[in-house]
Amino acid sequence: MTAETKTFIELDDIAAIQLRCKKCGATISRPVSESSKPMRECPSCQTLWMEHGTAEEKRICNLAVIIENAKQVLEGRQFALLLEIRQSASQTSTDQQ
Repeated sequence: MTAETKTFIELDDIAAIQLRCKKCGATISRPVSESSKPMRECPSCQTLWMEHGTAEEKRICNLAVIIENAKQVLEGRQFALLLEIRQSASQTSTDQQ
């Protein structure tokens, strides 16, 4: 028999949005309520992540706004909205042992 484990989170579980630099590994994390402010460069090595005013910057900043708006809309509803989180390769191999 094979068992499968799935992981879900509710929007209320999302406390912050974090960006990680692919060059140096440094991270910057902001609460969702403050994440609509752009994070354009690495705080450590100053690698440019995105240009000011670009579509990508707007979409990433809008993600935080969408999460906050959805949290408010769902308050008092008779259902919960959950997001499924993909398991990492290390979790999957550990589960199969």
